[in-house]
Amino acid sequence: MFQNQVHKLMMAVALSLPIVTLNPQSTLAAPRYLEVYNNNDLDVVELYVSPTPSRKWGRDVLGANILPSEGYERVRLINSSQCDYHVRAIYEDRSSDTGQFNLCEDTSIEFFGYGGDD
Repeated sequence: MFQNQVHKLMMAVALSLPIVTLNPQSTLAAPRYLEVYNNNDLDVVELYVSPTPSRKWGRDVLGANILPSEGYERVRLINSSQCDYHVRAIYEDRSSDTGQFNLCEDTSIEFFGYGGDD
């Protein structure tokens, strides 16, 4: 009987302790943000950000939105544990600009001028 009560007490204590979940999401790097400034005369209609070693651009981080001329957008980067990234802006006239940045040193990038250079 005493053993049964000790067992119940131990179970109650164990269940009252905080539970730490170890799912894949908890092991990923915390999201970081990139501030994108469009000081171009044209709207940015697509924006791609990819890690430097990647050969693919991935998805358009603006989605259905646009980044208007003289506008600003804060982009959330998922799995951003590294520093070096490429960025590509596609403007309303389908011209584009590409650049690279080090997220560990600077958290913003600026596009300026009229249209893209690419």
